[in-house]
Amino acid sequence: MIHIEKDLWPYIEEKVDEQKRQQIEGHLETCEQCFGYYIDLLEQWNAPGRLSDSFTETAIDKINIQQPFPQKSLQQKSSSHTSKMKTVRHYLLAAGLTLLLMASGIFQDILHITDQTNLDSRPSMTDSLMQKTDSWLTQLLKGEDQ
Repeated sequence: MIHIEKDLWPYIEEKVDEQKRQQIEGHLETCEQCFGYYIDLLEQWNAPGRLSDSFTETAIDKINIQQPFPQKSLQQKSSSHTSKMKTVRHYLLAAGLTLLLMASGIFQDILHITDQTNLDSRPSMTDSLMQKTDSWLTQLLKGEDQ
């Protein structure tokens, strides 16, 4: 088997044409010796524009210092959980009381207290607004005629 060790540097630096690149990649898939040599070369290679080794640590330190959203402590998480549970309990209590009052007929009794004849004798809100608007326009038109 022919090994391609001499072609690996140009391949790593992307200085080979497309046909040669495909040949090298095909060979690396089948030859363990060349693939091991390729991995060794990659470890030695300094990529252009490569970041320094301390860049990651420095960036993480800056992120930890400038956290826009402070992390909740365990006590804050448990108090928020307690608050949510309290809200759920209040909703359940209100729903239960509403069902109890509906079943007992209290809401129906409140409706019967209202005098139906009094409600029927009064004009609706829409009718009263229309009447007031009509009288206002009539007065306005009479004022223009004079």
